[in-house]
Amino acid sequence: MIVRGKHLNKFEMLEYFESMNCLVEFDLATFVEPKKLQKCLKDSFILCKCKYPYLRMKFSANGQAIVEQNSQEFDLVNLECVELAHKNALSEEKTQERFNHFGSLPANLQQTVFHAKLYSFQQKNFQLLISINHACCDGIGACAVFKDLFSFLDKLLSGIDAKQVQVKSKKFFDPFKSADYSSIDLNQIASESSQLNKYQNYVKNLSLSVEKPLSEFSRFCLSFRLTEHETQHLCLKCKINKTTVQGVLSVAVMLSLINESRSLDETSFRVLNGSAINMRYSLDQEASSEDLMLAVSMLYWYGEFDHGDNLWSIARQGSKKVHEMKKNREGLKFWKKLNSGLETDYEETVVNQSSIGKISFQEDKIKNVKFKNLNFFNTTYNNQFDQNFIAVFAYTFLNRFTITFSHTCSRLSYDWSHNFTKNIEIVLKFMSNEILDDRLTVEYLLGKLIKN
Repeated sequence: MIVRGKHLNKFEMLEYFESMNCLVEFDLATFVEPKKLQKCLKDSFILCKCKYPYLRMKFSANGQAIVEQNSQEFDLVNLECVELAHKNALSEEKTQERFNHFGSLPANLQQTVFHAKLYSFQQKNFQLLISINHACCDGIGACAVFKDLFSFLDKLLSGIDAKQVQVKSKKFFDPFKSADYSSIDLNQIASESSQLNKYQNYVKNLSLSVEKPLSEFSRFCLSFRLTEHETQHLCLKCKINKTTVQGVLSVAVMLSLINESRSLDETSFRVLNGSAINMRYSLDQEASSEDLMLAVSMLYWYGEFDHGDNLWSIARQGSKKVHEMKKNREGLKFWKKLNSGLETDYEETVVNQSSIGKISFQEDKIKNVKFKNLNFFNTTYNNQFDQNFIAVFAYTFLNRFTITFSHTCSRLSYDWSHNFTKNIEIVLKFMSNEILDDRLTVEYLLGKLIKN
């Protein structure tokens, strides 16, 4: 998701302010000397740089271009290693605090588009944090990098020399320069009405209702994971109901928003949806299928429904709408609006939902690494405190859907965020239940949600 800077108009300058952050918690099957593990990790990152041209990039001094690193920079990997002194530092609370802080740190993009930090306790328990700048890289591309990173690491821990690992470089596709905007009518874009509604304004106003000093600002990320059984049934029910996981996720977030801000006599709703999409759709297959490192575009549409409407019907309508918008290259129009400074209402739109990818580590093939947890979140850097957005991402990890809720509404309380996330989980669990389809109306689910 690209966030507009308050005083910035050129899209190219926005690339400084957005990152995708990943936390991977894992153990090793056998003891590995710290220096060897660090070398193997750095070599694995270098192999990823060999495969993915985007990881070999850096930004020009003025931030308006992406250029390739020189030969002296290619083998440099920004990887910091920290040994934790106490086991309680691995607690969920401490881990989340570390992850949020890591994702909020500014990066020197004139050196590299990614950096990482490895935490370890007694060389048994490990937490690897990775940050990749979002420009020219989408969630699918990031997922591909993480899978290859650990595949390479497993080989190197098995004793294979990094120089013996064969890697074929993908092509580099720069959507900023390659997109054809000739079919987009600027006058038509300028005349389009703003896409705002009270549910988004509710979150914005709530987040600005309590003043806090800048030193207390932080990013927030919370996640939950469905069971394998729930994941399988949700996928099956999506297929039966001719909809997508993204459509179901959209319904869950819409209901959570409505639950927070509706009046008791409301029976009809109109809620703004947002979905991040692979840039390949926006470019109408102009991008090579060999290259997964593509940027993200956005789609917006209104979900309109009544108290008595079935949730699967709403999800199906949303999925159909996204398909139509992809077909009509609406994502490309969004980029044109950003580049032309015509996206005047974007910073007022604070909610987006997206299903970003699949992380299916083949554990039967990876012998040296035992995965425990994986989290994602997106963030703007510390110098953009006035931005507010909520992002909900879904991805598959070890055959289970993981849903990550993150926001940059820094004044929202932990309890509010926890309950909002819990309500999304409640909706998804109901929709994964194979028995309740006929009863799954808007009114029925709103009666099951937690009120903040």
